[in-house]
Amino acid sequence: EKLMFEIAQENKRMSEPLKQALADVERLHKEREEYERDVQTLQKVKAHLLVGTERLKALQWEHEVLQQRYERAVKERDEL
Repeated sequence: EKLMFEIAQENKRMSEPLKQALADVERLHKEREEYERDVQTLQKVKAHLLVGTERLKALQWEHEVLQQRYERAVKERDEL
């Protein structure tokens, strides 16, 4: 009977740390899921940024070509 009482006391003493550990595990699982979602989102954003950067470079090049054509046209007009 004394052994049963000691076991019951030990169970009571250990139940709160167990609850805390289980809560910590649940919280950490949620944090990991959020982290994984954030990583996926970051990968998508990086891909979009890369596409946007390439598009910007192409447009800048096109702008430079058009600017040079315009300057030549103005020069030819002024020479007439």
